Amino acid sequence: DGNPVIAAYSRSANYPVQPNAAQKTYLGNYEGVITKISADGSTILASTYLGGSGSDGIEGIGIDAQNRIYVTGSTDSPGFSATTGTAYQPIIGGGTDGHLTVLSADLSTILYSTFIGGSANDNLRTCHVDEWGRVHAGGASGSANLPILNAFHPTLTGTNAGVAVTFQPNDLMLPGALCVLSNDFVDPCLSTAAIDLNGLEIYVFPNPATESISIESEFSDSLKWVEISGVNGQLIISKAIAGTSQKIDASSFPKGFYCLKIVSEFGIFSKKILLQ
Repeated sequence: DGNPVIAAYSRSANYPVQPNAAQKTYLGNYEGVITKISADGSTILASTYLGGSGSDGIEGIGIDAQNRIYVTGSTDSPGFSATTGTAYQPIIGGGTDGHLTVLSADLSTILYSTFIGGSANDNLRTCHVDEWGRVHAGGASGSANLPILNAFHPTLTGTNAGVAVTFQPNDLMLPGALCVLSNDFVDPCLSTAAIDLNGLEIYVFPNPATESISIESEFSDSLKWVEISGVNGQLIISKAIAGTSQKIDASSFPKGFYCLKIVSEFGIFSKKILLQ
């Protein structure tokens, strides 16, 4: 929206938070703080604390196309505000953990928040929201049991290592209908057509499929990216595509249900695919 947002930490119980802040109260030691100011620097438009009773900091910040505010940092507070039911890691792993938190544009609501860490000290120091809605964060970890998924380097060597993490909280990132993966053929997402945000149809066929999956858009050159994930969340394919149609070789995939996420020029949405 053109207004700058700053994020840091504070030891002040009287830091200037707003009446509608997501966290109005200083809880102890030092807290993360996020503040949005007017473009001319004259007015605080939104401001909030972010933290628990321990030491909480913010080092990375990003903003998406809907002006939602993303921050990463570190916390040793067990009571840090991880979102119930949606957090990737709802409890602290031990020592200091990294965190990712997503807030509404006016800083009044925590939309998503999670710990990311193991039993030693971990932190996240950067935050970038890409055009596909993914959040990329970098930091450091001393934990041999850091949560790892699809890792290029899956084990800790030495006492400390750099970490790179990509988050995709589906409830926030998908503006279209979200398909729920289950072993149930009766599902509104299990079909051969989908409607993107501008009402243009994208066809995925055949469904059920056997050897291959075809994607076609009714609008020229609108396809941009495709992902296929298994029911356990494992990413099978993630790649850029282009044009009006794309054919994916699925002959080596095990039989079962998959989630196909398609990014077009006009929107992002998911389809449920059965391979048999």
